[in-house]
Amino acid sequence: MSNKVEVLNKLASDLYNETNPAVKKEAEQKFVELCSAPVDVILESCRILLESEYVPYSQAVAKTLLMKSLNSKMSIPSNYRLDLANYLIDYIIAKHGTFPSFITKSLCQVLARIIKISWYQLSNTSEDRSLRASGSVSSAGDTYPFRKLIENSIQLVRNSASPTTPFVNVTGNREGNIKIGLEILSAIIEDFGDMQGIDGVSKFRRVASDLRDFYMKDMIEISMDILEKYSPGIDISSLERITEIRNILISSNEGQIFFSALTLSHQILSFDFIGGMYDETQDESAPIQVPSKWKDLFYYEEPNASDEGNSSSMRDGKENKVRNIVGLFFSLYTVCPGQYTVILLKNLVLLTSVRRTLFDSHGRNLHLEALSNGVLMILNDTSRLQDKDAFHEFCRLVAKIKGTFQLAELVKSTYYIQMINKLVSFTIEALRVKEFTLNSIYYLLSFWQKMVSSTAYVNSAENHNLEKWCPNIVNAFVQCRLDYCIAVVNDHEEDDMAEDGSLHQLMELLGTISRLSYKDVYEFLKDVFDREYSQYENIYITSPNSNEAVILRKRLAWLVNLIGGCIMGKGSLSSNSEQDIIDGDLISRVLKLMQTTDKQHTSLNGLTVDTHFVQLEVAYLFCLEQVRKQYISDQIMKVSEMFMRLTENLGIKNEDGLLVIYVRKICTNMKFLNMNEYVIGQSLNLFDELTLGFMASKRLLKIEEVQFMINNHSGDLLNYNNGAVTTASLKSRTNFYKSLTRIFVCDLGEDFKVFKNFMAPIGNTLNEIVEVFNNPNMSCNQNQLKLAVISVCRDLTGISYALSKKIHFIMLFQWMHTKVFQFIQRALELWGDCPEVVNPIMKLLTEISCNRTSRLSFEMNTKYTIVLFKEVSKIVVNFGERIFNFSGNTSLNSSSSALNVNGLDKKNDTLLKMKVKNITNIFHITKNVLQGGYLPYGIMKLYGDDSLKDMINLYIKLFLHIKDDVLDFPKLGKVYFAVLDTICRDQIYYISQLDDKIFEDILISIHHGIQSLETSVITNATNALDYILDMIIRKVHPTIETCTIDFEEETGACLVALERNPDLLLGLLNTMLYTLVFEDCKCQWSLSRPLFGIILLQYDAFKQWGVEMINNAIASENDSSKAGSSETYANKKKALETAFESLTEGIEQKVLSIRNKDQFTTNVSVFRKAVQEIIRDNDDRRNASSYSRGERYGYEMMA
Repeated sequence: MSNKVEVLNKLASDLYNETNPAVKKEAEQKFVELCSAPVDVILESCRILLESEYVPYSQAVAKTLLMKSLNSKMSIPSNYRLDLANYLIDYIIAKHGTFPSFITKSLCQVLARIIKISWYQLSNTSEDRSLRASGSVSSAGDTYPFRKLIENSIQLVRNSASPTTPFVNVTGNREGNIKIGLEILSAIIEDFGDMQGIDGVSKFRRVASDLRDFYMKDMIEISMDILEKYSPGIDISSLERITEIRNILISSNEGQIFFSALTLSHQILSFDFIGGMYDETQDESAPIQVPSKWKDLFYYEEPNASDEGNSSSMRDGKENKVRNIVGLFFSLYTVCPGQYTVILLKNLVLLTSVRRTLFDSHGRNLHLEALSNGVLMILNDTSRLQDKDAFHEFCRLVAKIKGTFQLAELVKSTYYIQMINKLVSFTIEALRVKEFTLNSIYYLLSFWQKMVSSTAYVNSAENHNLEKWCPNIVNAFVQCRLDYCIAVVNDHEEDDMAEDGSLHQLMELLGTISRLSYKDVYEFLKDVFDREYSQYENIYITSPNSNEAVILRKRLAWLVNLIGGCIMGKGSLSSNSEQDIIDGDLISRVLKLMQTTDKQHTSLNGLTVDTHFVQLEVAYLFCLEQVRKQYISDQIMKVSEMFMRLTENLGIKNEDGLLVIYVRKICTNMKFLNMNEYVIGQSLNLFDELTLGFMASKRLLKIEEVQFMINNHSGDLLNYNNGAVTTASLKSRTNFYKSLTRIFVCDLGEDFKVFKNFMAPIGNTLNEIVEVFNNPNMSCNQNQLKLAVISVCRDLTGISYALSKKIHFIMLFQWMHTKVFQFIQRALELWGDCPEVVNPIMKLLTEISCNRTSRLSFEMNTKYTIVLFKEVSKIVVNFGERIFNFSGNTSLNSSSSALNVNGLDKKNDTLLKMKVKNITNIFHITKNVLQGGYLPYGIMKLYGDDSLKDMINLYIKLFLHIKDDVLDFPKLGKVYFAVLDTICRDQIYYISQLDDKIFEDILISIHHGIQSLETSVITNATNALDYILDMIIRKVHPTIETCTIDFEEETGACLVALERNPDLLLGLLNTMLYTLVFEDCKCQWSLSRPLFGIILLQYDAFKQWGVEMINNAIASENDSSKAGSSETYANKKKALETAFESLTEGIEQKVLSIRNKDQFTTNVSVFRKAVQEIIRDNDDRRNASSYSRGERYGYEMMA
C-alpha cells in the first residue's frame, strides 16, 4: 500500500511540478493509462490521492481523474457513484479548511457532476421499491437518492444559518458548513447549466428543468436569508449600523460567506431557465426568464400602504415570507466592501433584466420605481465605482434599464428627473477618466442612444428633456477624446482608435445621440474642427512630422470619425432639410481637410506615414462610406440640400461631382499608401461598393480618372513595381481588378479587340514571365519573378469574378488559352511548395471553373467547357499528386520521398496548414466543376477521356490522406461533403467500384458528418448516404430494375464492406433515430430520406431499437413521477408503440420509390411530434406551475 501511495504522489508531482519534458510526458502517459483502468482501480487510486498529504497536487489529480471517468462512455457504475458522492461530502466538510479554495471548488464540481448524471437513478433497496409500487414516497429525494444530496445541502445551510442567529455569533463548524453548503449549491447550479456528461439535448433540458422547478427557488431564498443578515434595511439611515456591518464583512470569514451567498444568487439568476441556450454576454437584450412562482420574491409595498403587521403567510404548509429581492441587493451596496462590489452589481444587472411578463402593469411600475431609486442611490455614492470592473457592471446596469423598460415608462417614474440629471453628470465625469475603457463607456452611450431612438414613440406632452442633455454628452465625449490624444502620442497610452470595429460602434451610438439636437452639436463640432484645422494648416507645411502635428492629426481623426457617425445617424431619426444642410457643411470640412492631407503624400512618399496619419486616412474612408450610404444612389441621382452647401463650399454640384472626389481619393491611396494593407483594403472596398449596380458603373465610366485607369492599369499606376512590394500587399489587386473590370464591361459589348487592349498590360507581364520560364539560363531576381506570378494570378482572379456575362467570359477564356494554363503549370512545378504562389493560382482556377450566373452554360456547338475542364483537370491532378510528397523542409523541386501514407503530420503545424489549404482548394475546384452543370461528363468515358475519372480519383486519394481530420477544419469539411454529395448523385457507379475498405471509410466519414453541428454538412452527408443506400438496395434486392443505358454497371464491392463490418449501418441507424427522436433536429427532412433506406436494409434492428426506446422512455417518465402507477405506465407504453408503428404506415415493404420516401418523411414528422409530446407530458404539467401558456411557448419551441 505504501508503495502505491508513493507512486501516485510521484505521479502528481511529475504532472504539476516536473520541468523535464521527458519525465512530464511519461507522467502524462501513465495518467492516461490510469484513466482507462478498471473502475475499482480508479476509485481506489482517487481515495489514496485525496487522503494524501501532498496538498494540493494529489487532490487536483484525483479531481481530474474522477471527472474524466464520469464523462467517459464507460462511466462509474451507479452503485459506486452514491457511495462516492457521500464520501466526497464528508471529505469536503472535514478537510476544506486544510485545502486551497480552488481544490474545494473542484471537488464540489465532481459532486455536482455525479448528481447530474445520476439524476434519474432510483434507489435499489427493496424497501424503496415497495414504497414506489404503493405510491407512498414523500419526496423526490426519497425516490432518487442523488437528489437527496441537494436537499441535504440545502438543509445544511438552512440549519446552520438560522434566522434567529446573527452571523456575528456564528462560530466553528457552523460557519464552515454554511460556506461548504453554498459552494456545493453553486457548483450544482453551474454544472446543471452545461450539457457535458449528459447525452442528448432533450434529457439535459429535462434534468435542468427538474432542478429549476424543485430546488432553485429554495436555493435563492437561502441566499437571500443569509444576505438579509448583512442588510441595514431598505430604509438606510443609521451610519453606525452601516459601518458596523461593513467592518464585519471585511473580516475574512464573514466576507467569504457574504461572497458565497452573492455567488450562489448570481449563478441562479444566470441560469438558462427556458432552455434557450443563449449566452448572456453575447445578447445583452435577452431577458431573464424567471418562473412565475418566483413573483413573490419581488414584493413591493405601495408608497402609501398601511402596515398590515404581518409580513408572512402560509402556503402549502410552508411559511411564505414576504421578500423584496431588488430592495435587498440595493441596500447591500451601502455596506458592501470594495472587493465584493462587482459580484453584487452583477446580481443587480440580472435583476434588472428580469422579464417584463413576470409583472402586471402596476407591478412593472413598482419594479421600475425600485430600480430607479436604487440606481439613484448608487449615483449619490459613486466612490466604489472607481474600480474598473465595478464601473463596467454599473454601466451595464444602466443600459439594462432602458433595455427592459420603454422611454414612456421611464418618463413617468417618480425618480426620472433626478436619475437622468445624475446620469448626465455621471456620464460626463466618466468620459473624463481615461482609465475607464471604451468597452464600459459603450454601455453608457448605448443607454443614451436607446433613449434618443425612442423619442419618436413618446407623446409630446411627456417631457423627457433629452434635447437639453444629449449635446452635453456628445461635447464631453469629443473634448475628452481630444484631450486624451496628448497622452496617447506623448506617453504611449492605450489608443482607443486602434480597434476600428469598436470605434465605429461608438460612432454609431454618438451619431444617433447627436441627431436629436443636431444644431447644437453642429455648432460645437464646427468650432472645434475649425480651430484644430487652422492650427494644423499652419504647422503641416513647416513641421509635418513634429509632435504637435501628430497630435493635431490624431484629434482631427477623432473629429472626422464623429462626423461620419453623425452622417450615419441620419437614418436613425427623421431628418429634414436643415439637417441635410448641416451635413453638407460638415462634409465640406472633411473634404477640405482631406485635400490638404493628400498634398502631403508626395513629400512623405507614402512610406514614412505614421500610425496616426493612417488613422486619419481610415477616418476619411469611414466618413466617405457613410456619405455614400446616405447621399449617393446606385440607381438615380438623389436631390438633397446637402449638395447646395457642397456647391457653395467646394463647387460640388451633384453626385457625379462627389464621385470624382471619391475616385481621386482612392487613386491617391493606391499610389501613396499601397504598402498599408488595411488602408488599401478599405479604399478598394469603397471602390467596390461604388461599382455595384449597372447605372453606378456607367456613371463611374464617365470620370476621367477611371478612364485613365482602364487604359493604363499597369504596375506603375498601382505603384507595385517598387522594391517594397510584399506578397501580402498584392492581395488587394484582386479587389481592384474586380471593381475596374465591372466598370469596363458595362460598355464593352462584343468587341474582342477592345477587351484585348484592356488585357494588354497583364499580357505583357505574362509574356515576360513565360520568357523567363522558357530560358532558365536567363538571369532574373527569383523573388521579383515570384511576385510577378502572384500579381498575374490575382489580377486574373478579379477580372474573372467581374465577368458575369457569357460573351465576356468567352473573351477571357479565349485570351487565356493556352498560354495562361501553361504558365500556371510551370509556376506550380517551380513553387508548388510555396503557399504564397499556390494559393493565388488555386483561387484563379476556382474562379474560372465557377459557373456564376450561368456564364459557362454554352450552346451545344461549342467546345469551351470541355477544353476548360481538361486544362483545369490536368493542372489540379498533377499538383494534387505531389501533395502527398510535401515535407517540412524539402522543396518539391527535389526528389523527395517523404510520403505520409497514414494521414497528416500534425507535429508540423505549418506543413499541416499548407496541406489542408491545398486540399481544400482542390476540393473547391472539384465542386465547381461537378456542380456547375456545364460539363457533359456522361460522354467523356464514351470517348476515352479520363479527365473526370482522374479528378475523382484524386479526390478519393486526398480524402484518404486526411480522413481523420476532415471535420477538424470547418471549410474542408463543408467542401468535402459537398463534393461527395455530387459524386454520389451523378457518379454512383464510381462509388460502387471502390475498394471495400475505402467504401467503409466513406461511410464512417458520413456518420461523422451526420453528427456535425453544421447544417450544410448534415444535408450533404445525408444526401450522399441516401444515394449510396439506393445503390445498395438495388444490389440486395435485384428485383428492382433500373434503366442503365446512360450508366456504368454498379459492382457489389460495397456489400463486402457491409458484410465485414455490419455495425456500419447499425451505427447510422442508431444515430439518425436518436437524433430525430431526442435531439433538436436541424435537418429532419434530410435525415428521413436515408433513414428509410437503412430501415429497408436493417428492419429487424429498427424494430429492436423501437422496443428499447419505448422501454427506456417509459421507465424514465415513470421514474420522474412521484407515484408512477402501472396504469399510467401501460397507457404511455401503448401510445409510444402506436407512434412507433406509424413510422411505417402506408409504406410498401421493400419497395424503393420516391412515393415511399415522401410518405416516410411525412410519417417521421408525425412520429417525432407524437413521441416528444408523450415524453414531455410530465414536463408540461410541471411547467404549468412555473410558466403561463404564453411563457412556456419559448421553452416548447426550444425542446
